Amino acid sequence: MHLIKNRLFIIMAFFGWTLTASVAEAGSGNIAAISSPGLDNALILELFNTHRINGTSCNGSYYEAVPPLEWNEQLAVAAQMYSDAIYKNRSDQSYIQRGGFDLGGALMAVNYEFTSIYQGFSSSSSGFTEENFVALTMNNTRSCQELMSPDFQDMAVARTDIFHVMLLAAPKIPHYWNTDSINEGMLIELVNKSRSQGARCGSEYFPPAGPVSWNNELTAAAQIHSNDMNANSFFSHTGSDTSSLADRVRRIGYKYSTIGENIAMGETQTEELVVEGWMNSPGHCRNIMQANFTEMGVARSGIYWTQVFGRPRE
Repeated sequence: MHLIKNRLFIIMAFFGWTLTASVAEAGSGNIAAISSPGLDNALILELFNTHRINGTSCNGSYYEAVPPLEWNEQLAVAAQMYSDAIYKNRSDQSYIQRGGFDLGGALMAVNYEFTSIYQGFSSSSSGFTEENFVALTMNNTRSCQELMSPDFQDMAVARTDIFHVMLLAAPKIPHYWNTDSINEGMLIELVNKSRSQGARCGSEYFPPAGPVSWNNELTAAAQIHSNDMNANSFFSHTGSDTSSLADRVRRIGYKYSTIGENIAMGETQTEELVVEGWMNSPGHCRNIMQANFTEMGVARSGIYWTQVFGRPRE
């Protein structure tokens, strides 16, 4: 337990916590938790991922498209334990705020290891649908921002009676070494083929752009970040030392007028699948199609890929 709590990073979100008088009164006495009919997990995942893959606005601030989330059954079990506990303690309106439920213990019990986790809660009236839940979540600024964070890859939602629990998590991923080789020629060919044809990135059309050439300095910056993600089991454009793309590029001595970065993660990723995935994501696609970029480098460390674009300073 101590080890998991040392790793535990939890942001509490109260985006709809309401208790009616009748529900609060019903909480007296020893009442067992009663799980309500199951949620449509596939629909919830589809609705949230529609926002992620297309980009969305959170309280007036636009968030770029990010890779879709995956439903995780281990998180779903932990979320169900959590919502059951909230129902059981529904007469105690401070239960969530005071940390009445041991989420770290629940995640350990289901064997889910993570680097960060976000938990959100809501309560509803009868007839509350999956569409209502997603709309409520996306209308809350903090919850919307977390849903659009590229740091999270897994999610689950559970409901007990009127109480909903949503968990977003970044899984702790095992390290994979000695698999860093990539086909540079194929990557250049795939990227330049897309650039030469033009592409629609989300709702924005990009006309054909000139080819990019391979740059070893940009590749070095990409390798630094892929190594960092692999060594420290995270997936983000921000390095474990809080470095930005600009920091990493400056460190290797590349003098630029403009730069951009794409990242990808996956055990079965190939050069073709990585580029295809980037082209199917509007934000990543826009980087690939930017006419201002003239050079590119790509590197992999284990399951983590980094692509860095640049235009040298004249």
